[in-house]
Amino acid sequence: MKIFLYKALTVCVLFIIVFQFSIGAVQRKINKSLVNIQTKENLEQFKDKIREEISKGIKKEKILNQEDKILINNLIEKIKKELKTN
Repeated sequence: MKIFLYKALTVCVLFIIVFQFSIGAVQRKINKSLVNIQTKENLEQFKDKIREEISKGIKKEKILNQEDKILINNLIEKIKKELKTN
C-alpha cells in the first residue's frame, strides 16, 4: 500500500511540474503581453500603427480583393436580414 501511495504522489508531483513548465509558462507569457498592451504608451503606439495602416489603405487603388469583397458583402447582408427580423 505504501508503494502505491509513493507512486501516486510521484505521478501527481511530476504532473504538476510538467503542467507548470508547459501550460503555466504559456499562461505567464500571455499575461505579460496583456499587461504590456494595457500601458498607455503601448496603446498610443497601437493607435499610431492603425492610423498609419489606414492611411496606406486609403492611398491604394483597390483595398480589397474579390474574395474579401464577397465575404464582407455576405456578412453585411446577413446582418441586415437579422436586424429586419427583430
